[in-house]
Amino acid sequence: MGLSSTISTSLSLIKKGGCITVLGMHDSTYELKNAGLLIINSITIRGVYGYKQETFRTAINLLEQGKVNGEAIITNRIKIEEVPQMFDKLANPPHDELKVIVDFE
Repeated sequence: MGLSSTISTSLSLIKKGGCITVLGMHDSTYELKNAGLLIINSITIRGVYGYKQETFRTAINLLEQGKVNGEAIITNRIKIEEVPQMFDKLANPPHDELKVIVDFE
């Protein structure tokens, strides 16, 4: 979750009694809109540092079952020659990139 809007959007999408897990952070501070939904809908937000093998299994299963659209999070496709410029862009927010695919051909 690199953007404040991601957490705020999650609050409006999660079911009552649900749990939002924050894995990655880019900003040091977040503006939390819809904070009242935490209380009204008994939502839990938890942080997790790193990934476990089970996390990857769950993600792959969700992709295979069509419950998650993997293409929707790919914001850019670049050639290998463009990697240094992309790293420069990613290191200097704000930017719109979420997941970047590198084409090695």
